[in-house]
Amino acid sequence: MKKTFLIPVVVLALAAMACSASSITSLLESAVSEDEGSLLDRVSQILPQSEPSETIVTGQILTQENFSDSEAWEYYVDDGAALQVDQGAYNMYLEVEGFIWGINEQMHSDVVITVFATQLSATDNNGYGVVCRSDTENMGNGYYFLVSGDGFYSIMKSLDDSAEALVDWTSSSQIQQGKAINWIKAVCVENYLALFINDTFVAEAYDSTFSQGYAGLSVALFEAGNVEVAFDDLVILAGSLAE
Repeated sequence: MKKTFLIPVVVLALAAMACSASSITSLLESAVSEDEGSLLDRVSQILPQSEPSETIVTGQILTQENFSDSEAWEYYVDDGAALQVDQGAYNMYLEVEGFIWGINEQMHSDVVITVFATQLSATDNNGYGVVCRSDTENMGNGYYFLVSGDGFYSIMKSLDDSAEALVDWTSSSQIQQGKAINWIKAVCVENYLALFINDTFVAEAYDSTFSQGYAGLSVALFEAGNVEVAFDDLVILAGSLAE
């Protein structure tokens, strides 16, 4: 389970939340002393939400990338970190605690981003996924939609060397753990953010800090070891909220 989100110059503390059978049981046992509305309100705070609050309408394809071009997306290779196109995928590698990101430098506003992500490394206490509305100065600002090799997900906001968990790290059976492939869909439409994993809705949040920016991909490492993920078949679609 995630405890901290470490960056070489910033420590980003993230609270880890979990749903336990005992907490739900205790709520049900207290039903006799509570009115029905109050009990349902409390249970809804513990049980995962099954359907998104908004209906998203997708439009034209803005970007479709199979990473066959070696110069596609951002390139960076240094001691302990790398992001580059390799063998038809966008490969991201990190062996120090923290996170790295790669962007495509195409301005977007309301979008739906999908990508296949394959974990290649053995360390599962990691994070990997999609970035939307990243800042044009490439300082890491933006919204992050992450899953981990040990079966957790989160939606985060990074701003000015600090991060906020809009959705805390939460476990999900929808995530294929370890060295496996996960299909990630991130929704960034108006102030609505949503995360789908393997075609299943898992989380949402509302935030108005960023209205436009670049799309990106990211990996993070939370303990000694390394993380390596290959991203492929990325699609960016125009998105809107259904009226």
